[in-house]
This record gives sequence, C-alpha cells and structure tokens, in this order.
Amino acid sequence: MTNKDDELFGKRLKLRDEICESCGKSKYYYRLPKYPNFLISKATYNMAKHGRGFQLMNKIAALQTHPMIKNHSKFSPIQFWDFHVHEDRSATLSCERKVGELCYQEKIHRTDFLLGEVSLYCTEVEERENGEVFYTLILPSVY
Repeated sequence: MTNKDDELFGKRLKLRDEICESCGKSKYYYRLPKYPNFLISKATYNMAKHGRGFQLMNKIAALQTHPMIKNHSKFSPIQFWDFHVHEDRSATLSCERKVGELCYQEKIHRTDFLLGEVSLYCTEVEERENGEVFYTLILPSVY
C-alpha cells in the first residue's frame, strides 16, 4: 500500500466513525440548495460533507424527474440507491424499486467520493395542504 492509499483509508475510517456518531441522534434535515424540495438527514449531510458526496446527493435529486424514478411512487414508497466506487475512481449508481428489482443504473466516469460504497434510501412525501412533493434521502441505519 502506498502513502496515498494509507491516507485515503484513514479518511474513510474517520468518515465512517463520524457518520456512525450522527446516526439516529436527530431528525434534523438539510435542504439541497439546487433542489429545495429534496431533504437529507443529518447523517447523510455529514457523509456528503466529509466524504465529498454532495455531487452524489445532487445527482439523486436531479434523477427524481427521470421517468423510471418519477413513476416509482406508483410501485413502492421508497427507493433503494447504491453507489459503488471502482478502483479506477469510476462508479456505478443504481436504484431499485424493491430488493432485486433494478429500475435505474448509470456509470459515473469519475468521482472524488471518499467511501468505496454507500447505500441510501429515498422516500417521497406529499404535503397535504398544497400537494407539493418532498423527497427525503437517508442512510439505511437512520431508517
């Protein structure tokens, strides 16, 4: 292992510790600036902030208008997202409607995301008063 590999491994361990510390401690949510109807939990925010994951959060938020994702709520109230970083720093982003039922997959050519992989849950909530739709992205341990 090179010094750069050791440094990356150390950052990953520190990030995982920080995420674990924030899991389940609060129900505070943060809005993504480009997507005000897209909320992320505190643990998800910490993962994005310290793991260079805001690009991933924005990608998932933007994909809520993709037909395979937008029509998702007709089939299941939750989306299961997986992001896997490969050795060449490319990645695969995928979404399942339910376990084993892939509804979206994309190859990302380059990522700076620090963790090797992450799973996220996205739920859709409709405001009753005005019919506005909000999305919440959380880590599985928060669910």
